Amino acid sequence: MTQNPRQTALVPTCSVRLPGTGENVAEARRFTVTALREAKADVPEDVVERAELLVSELTTNAIRHTCSGDDGESFVVVVIAEPGLVRVTVRTGEPRDPTRAPVVHQASPLAESGRGLALVDTLADEWGALPWPECGVFFQLTWTEGSRR
Repeated sequence: MTQNPRQTALVPTCSVRLPGTGENVAEARRFTVTALREAKADVPEDVVERAELLVSELTTNAIRHTCSGDDGESFVVVVIAEPGLVRVTVRTGEPRDPTRAPVVHQASPLAESGRGLALVDTLADEWGALPWPECGVFFQLTWTEGSRR
């Protein structure tokens, strides 16, 4: 695992590249939580918890639905925190089915999967696929000082 904190403009950015295996979903969550708790942006705990859950969903999807889950492949988690805004990007390999963009599906109540993007859609203030030619998904969470818990 490589962690690359760097300064872009005045916004601290942290990133990590992880092998595309199931156990690294937990590592992506830990990385995100640590980056946000150590951010100078004073990220509220409820925002950290939402980010942790959303990273779990998006990295799981990266492994299941893109080439990031193939042997020897990886995904990258990028965390940006500034006052009032968290943006997390999960950069992936090519999608397994290039004709399918990430969209919210209505899962059957008995289905074992298929609710991840619905959760992202509910909890993120903004989310979507990265613009071509990049592969991956991002989400943003916002807050105001008056809304801190």
